[in-house]
Amino acid sequence: MDLDEGEILDLLNSRPTDSSLVSEPLKTKRSAERTSDLHRNLRDRMDAWIETGRSPEGREQPAKRSVEQLERQSYVNADADLDPLLRDWYWYGSQVQLRAKLQSRSGSTLVTLNFGGEIRKHAEATTMMLKVLLSDFRFRIAKCRHCNRYFVLPKVQPKKVYANGTFCTTFHNRAWSATKRTFERRLECKNKRIEWAAARLVLEFHTKRAPTDWWKDDALADKMVRAVNQQLVRFAARTVDEVKRNWIRLHRKEIQEKASELENSS
Repeated sequence: MDLDEGEILDLLNSRPTDSSLVSEPLKTKRSAERTSDLHRNLRDRMDAWIETGRSPEGREQPAKRSVEQLERQSYVNADADLDPLLRDWYWYGSQVQLRAKLQSRSGSTLVTLNFGGEIRKHAEATTMMLKVLLSDFRFRIAKCRHCNRYFVLPKVQPKKVYANGTFCTTFHNRAWSATKRTFERRLECKNKRIEWAAARLVLEFHTKRAPTDWWKDDALADKMVRAVNQQLVRFAARTVDEVKRNWIRLHRKEIQEKASELENSS
């Protein structure tokens, strides 16, 4: 069976109901159940592969994707089931001799594999992913961080690093960056509020023994509210103008942890 990049992208990006309508000659029409299974398993495997080129901080380097990264993750998650893509790769390496044909047709890389008479569950998704892993398409397939659409990078760039991940359009890159900046600004403001509330709580512990359930003390909560709001007025990057007593109680665990941290560091 020959498989090109366009077919992979169509399967990844289309709906199962669309993919089940095959009009090409000599191709069998997939049932809705079979197509749904193919979509789910192909996407799961593709996402696992793409993830091997991402760092915990969100940077992405497609040329660094590797099976070894999947193996490292499996060692971290020792109690979890073996990743389906890794299981497929091990099966391929141990049970199937390499019988691949690479050729170019209209600018697309075609891969032909022969698995003999082996019958496996999810065989279609497995076959497609193994074809991807045997071509440079494994380094050019990408997934937009903003809209989750799969697309193809122009070429393999061994040293290319995408600081914020890959995006199918410049517009999506800018939209995601703006969302990220907003999230980071809100998180910074929240952390500052927790720090200011914790500092006031520590002061209360030092001047007067605060109750164990200090958040139930309305007078103390009001002191913390005033302390936070006084700091907010002077904080240029604030995302809220004020807090109220219920905010103190809602974040009491985080405030308590920060207060303990401040006390230990003093």
